[in-house]
Amino acid sequence: MWRGFLVISEIAVLIFVLRLPMVQYIFKDAQAEVSSWYEYVATWQERKELESLLSVTAPMREQLRPFQQDYVDDILQSRDSIISFHHTYCVTDDINPFISGGELRHFCAAIASTELLSATL
Repeated sequence: MWRGFLVISEIAVLIFVLRLPMVQYIFKDAQAEVSSWYEYVATWQERKELESLLSVTAPMREQLRPFQQDYVDDILQSRDSIISFHHTYCVTDDINPFISGGELRHFCAAIASTELLSATL
């Protein structure tokens, strides 16, 4: 009987303490930190491929005009923008207002040489 009462009172105190605003703030902070770690680990391969593509296209980007460099840099910010660009201008041959000809073919080949277009990344 005494042991049961002690266990129930400990649970009640634990619930009371865990519902305090200070404890909730600490848990929220810890959850945000752990979530950022998980996000970092989950996107590691994608960031590695983006860095690889950035280094492969660096010589081509240096030869472009400043507005073209800004355009290419914007594309190289995320996997989604690269996939969209590749589908629009490399696969369907739509006219790109910023880069064309050999520059576009080189850029499309560089994108195709990475793993960024695969669905499993």
